[in-house]
Amino acid sequence: MTDPTPGNNTMGVSWDPAAGVTNYVIERASSCAGPFTALTSATGTTYDDNAVVNGTNYAYRIRTCPTQTSACVTAAPVPGPS
Repeated sequence: MTDPTPGNNTMGVSWDPAAGVTNYVIERASSCAGPFTALTSATGTTYDDNAVVNGTNYAYRIRTCPTQTSACVTAAPVPGPS
């Protein structure tokens, strides 16, 4: 997983494709300590989280099955043009 791309009340999350994986679950928490909540399921390798607030830290990880998760990455959206 790459570092999230912060925007104005949005966070862009992206990751490298995993061989044989057709579905990714994007999860978010307030820190890498969790708990993580599933946001959505995606077939691609990008997701724009528009349910965030500028100046608030968010942690993301990707799950490909119940026991396989990516490293956690964190960032905060910033005011400005979207």
